[in-house]
Amino acid sequence: MGAAVTVSAVAVSVVVAHYEQHDLLALVLDALEDQVDLDGRPVELEVVVADDGSAQPPDPGHRPYAVRVVSQADEGFRAASVRNLGLSATTGGTVVFLDADTVPERELVARLAAVVDDGPVGTLAVGRRRHADLEAHTRDEIRDWLAGRGPAPRVLDEPRWLADGYTQTRNLRDADERSYRFVISAVLAAPRSLLDRIGGFDATMSGYGGEDWDLANRAWLAGADLRHVPEAVAWHAGPDVEGRGEPDAVARKNAESLALALRIADPLARPLGPAWPFPRLVALVEAAGVPAPLLLATVASVLAGRDAAVYLQGLEPSDQSNPRDELPEPVRTDPRVHLGAVPDQVRARCHQVLRLVQPAVLAAWPQADDLGAVTVPGLLTLTTTRGQARATERPEATTAAALGVRPLGPDSALEGIWGGWA
Repeated sequence: MGAAVTVSAVAVSVVVAHYEQHDLLALVLDALEDQVDLDGRPVELEVVVADDGSAQPPDPGHRPYAVRVVSQADEGFRAASVRNLGLSATTGGTVVFLDADTVPERELVARLAAVVDDGPVGTLAVGRRRHADLEAHTRDEIRDWLAGRGPAPRVLDEPRWLADGYTQTRNLRDADERSYRFVISAVLAAPRSLLDRIGGFDATMSGYGGEDWDLANRAWLAGADLRHVPEAVAWHAGPDVEGRGEPDAVARKNAESLALALRIADPLARPLGPAWPFPRLVALVEAAGVPAPLLLATVASVLAGRDAAVYLQGLEPSDQSNPRDELPEPVRTDPRVHLGAVPDQVRARCHQVLRLVQPAVLAAWPQADDLGAVTVPGLLTLTTTRGQARATERPEATTAAALGVRPLGPDSALEGIWGGWA
């Protein structure tokens, strides 16, 4: 069974996202009454029902735990926004997220709470979402079944890709930067400190799906561990979305993929080419006093074949001039080139940061994905966002030649740089 876990009212909050699912919500709230720790003792918690604009606001009724309802206007499917609304109403140090059609087994809260504080920054813990024909049974029958006193409902298939992902990553113990794809918000937990650190869900996301993958990606970059807890089971009423045969399934999935492509700097999620708003590599390039040809050569080499953006440093605007006007074409008009500081949202979503203090050509430099933290004294430093967040990364000193980087000087000619003989 594992070590016993005591869960108190001040420790754990449960946020239940809801929209027009009143009968199923009652099943979830019933199941939360019966939560026990790993020694079988009842646990105390607080519950926040976060309603996404139902015509009839949910009524949780009398419960043995503290419960409240918070609501937002019905402006379409806004799961990210409504979960943030629920989060803002919680007081616990651990937050568990459930959906109103996903009924937890008795030890779910305890099992998720047992792992969320692991790691230097905390752990984003995802339980196991199973599927069953819950609506064919009464509330009492479901409650008896969860308590081990009655027959089980008809069990439906689980998504094979999700189960395979957990197997391949040893329940996310071997998670990597692409394991965000195995995190689902229907049965999820995290320390409140981690959620505050990354700003919760991205409330600008609307429509079905994707907000959980985005959250997991940002948590990973912020240094969090990921963990699948297969013993923490919640039962979804009905089949997975792929088993529902909905006529707009492809269009909805494409909308989700586009939303994620705009936010997640993963080659699996988007192609090279467009100027994505959140690049994979952020390059801070010192531009003060750099001759236009050398600046152009440097910027072009950083951007070539990479999901990157350049932030030029040392060019301050004044009342009399805009330094961008003095930049060479096409640096001046390229949407991937910016002046000044990196916005917080961009910094949080990028995977690596390159600081380049002298003009250089990175033509022979490996893709940023292939490099860890390195430094060439007096020329460049490359760090990873996750490594810096976990305070585990110290850039290893190397040479420009070892990286295939060519520093540029006053005698460097564009013709030779671009022609390959200089």
